[in-house]
Amino acid sequence: MPRADVNQILGQVKEEKNRSPNAKVVGCLLVVLDGIESDALRAARDEIAIMHEDAALTIFDATAELFTAYMTTWGSGLAIERGSARNEIEKRLPAAGWLNRLLTPTTGSVMRAQNVRALLVSS
Repeated sequence: MPRADVNQILGQVKEEKNRSPNAKVVGCLLVVLDGIESDALRAARDEIAIMHEDAALTIFDATAELFTAYMTTWGSGLAIERGSARNEIEKRLPAAGWLNRLLTPTTGSVMRAQNVRALLVSS
């Protein structure tokens, strides 16, 4: 991944911070390449979360599994069944703030699937 890609995201983050100074702005760059220029990693270090596609797929799979389990256990959809399903699934949810931790700048590294799994388990 070239530095120009990081520069584009950095510019978008800066613009959004200027537009909404009180908002929390997070830049996330989804990559499919393993090779990232060292200059690009340094530039992204403090502002951008760099996520490999396998990390994004891991997030999707974990979320889909929870949603599917919820839909499977809520029966015919009565309020008591939905409440019971929710109580069961809530035990398996990551701790509050998991998405914020996932989108924290990656300090010059690329987040991979194993990083996401570790975060979801430790939450």
